[in-house]
Amino acid sequence: SRTEGVLLTMKSVFFNLITLLIAVPWLAACTGLTVTPQAEPGQGELSVIPGGGPSGGAAFSSVAPTFTDLAYADQSDTQKLDLYLPEGDGPFPLVIMVHGGGFMFGDKADGMGLTGVDQLLANGYAVSSINYRLSGEAQYPAQIHDAKAAVRFLRAHASEYKLDPARFGAWGASAGGNLVALLGTTCGVNELEGVELGNADQSG
Repeated sequence: SRTEGVLLTMKSVFFNLITLLIAVPWLAACTGLTVTPQAEPGQGELSVIPGGGPSGGAAFSSVAPTFTDLAYADQSDTQKLDLYLPEGDGPFPLVIMVHGGGFMFGDKADGMGLTGVDQLLANGYAVSSINYRLSGEAQYPAQIHDAKAAVRFLRAHASEYKLDPARFGAWGASAGGNLVALLGTTCGVNELEGVELGNADQSG
């Protein structure tokens, strides 16, 4: 009925709003990154700006990644990430972007639902856009296992890529927002860590 449709729409809007509020750089207990909604970019804190990503609606990126298709695990060809580095010597704070697509589609190269790479680079942030196994390939919790494996890989190779492992944050859209929310709320939950994917000595 029309009433049921309105209620479902309201529930969907409410769920997405809650996801937006928590799908931001994850908790200090896991990462040590301070999150300040009004922080100015480039000051060691990540500015959280609702609306399509940090730049609020621009194209995902006008520049090519510095490193493309870095394999963060070896169970699937999907387990790869792109890394964008700003100018300078680093070490750089890192924003990990997790694309949307309902867990059924989407890709790191287009950052479905995400924007702001150029703005972040201009303000001294490195950006990593990750792929993860979609539902047609692997069932949950493979997706959060992959996201955490990507984080651990980036921490393990931080010095190689001029990253500051103490200043990692994440931004996700839609399905990616759900994964980022899990990154922020499941630190130390063994069933969701996926340590068999590598770099088990690092925090995911």
